[in-house]
Amino acid sequence: MYIYYQNINRARSKIDSLYKNFLNSNYNLICLTETNFDASVYNGELFDEQYNVFRRDHDTTCIKKYNKDDGGGVLVAVKKQYSAVGQVSWESELEDVWISISPPNISGQTNNVCVCYLPPYLNKNDLSNFYSNLQNIILKSNEQNYFALFGDFNVPNVSWILSNDGSMTASCNEMDYKSELLLDTL
Repeated sequence: MYIYYQNINRARSKIDSLYKNFLNSNYNLICLTETNFDASVYNGELFDEQYNVFRRDHDTTCIKKYNKDDGGGVLVAVKKQYSAVGQVSWESELEDVWISISPPNISGQTNNVCVCYLPPYLNKNDLSNFYSNLQNIILKSNEQNYFALFGDFNVPNVSWILSNDGSMTASCNEMDYKSELLLDTL
């Protein structure tokens, strides 16, 4: 499976170029954060009929309580050759979208994907609730469920280091509540 992730940071002015780029790509799964879309932007403006699109726009989440009118929003597009189902009941009050993908020719396996945008101004309680929700979903799943988490977590103090064995290790220059919550969850 070919996966693409990007924080597209207010893509309204880039819709035509995004459409052309995705049309000429070979990605099975496209994950985008900070889309800044609302209901006036249609899925067909971004993707052709090859994709099923799942999204949460900024104006449909609790982020409104922070009185921030722009930014945010998340989206996942999955090639239709994969059976994908939105998991709305797994979504938190923040900006996250969850889907489950059943790979072709692999019976019983489910790949679950979460794409999230956690703005820098979130308070500790909202952030803690997001990570608790994430942990509960993963811990309640069975062994044939796999999880991938993509997103913009706004934790600049965390650095990812590639180990010799190909795995990633997190280190933190200066611990703050955002860094601590993320690292505790992982």
